[in-house]
Amino acid sequence: MWDYTKNQWKVYSLKTCNKYALSNFEGDGFFDNNQTKGTVATFYGSSGNVLRKSTAREQSPIGWSPVWSVRNC
Repeated sequence: MWDYTKNQWKVYSLKTCNKYALSNFEGDGFFDNNQTKGTVATFYGSSGNVLRKSTAREQSPIGWSPVWSVRNC
């Protein structure tokens, strides 16, 4: 994601299969689902609802504001 305080990209590597809670992810950005081909990452909203699924390998823009958590596998 773009770090406006440092004027540069900030990269988060989610390597362990888990569901990760996000905080302060706002606005537009990108994600890179660079996992083993066919692995599915899931993006969730505030109530646990599925917002989007991404099958590896995919790079795509995303609006982060409604995303509260992500499962990377």
